[in-house]
Amino acid sequence: HGDAVTGVSFEPNGKRLLSGSMDGSARLWTCASGKPGKEFRVGDPITCVSFNPNGEIVVAGSQNKCIHAFHAHTLQKMFVCEGHTGGVHCVAFHPKTEWMVSGR
Repeated sequence: HGDAVTGVSFEPNGKRLLSGSMDGSARLWTCASGKPGKEFRVGDPITCVSFNPNGEIVVAGSQNKCIHAFHAHTLQKMFVCEGHTGGVHCVAFHPKTEWMVSGR
């Protein structure tokens, strides 16, 4: 990352780590090797990140009042949740459902 890391989240199976940064990038790291893998960008500073319970979706909250969701393996953008009144500073999934909560 080119700026401060503002969020980290382990994949549910513990094999990868997701990190997000103020430079607008998020990276998937391989835990066994410690090496960075794929990266995606959202265009604005990332303030929080999370994996969903089955490890198939990664999300990044950003200062642009949105949550950006990507497929965890292909990093294809899946959807954007809009409507926050300020930057998104926390995001989490319920451990047994696909419910996602967020806050600013």
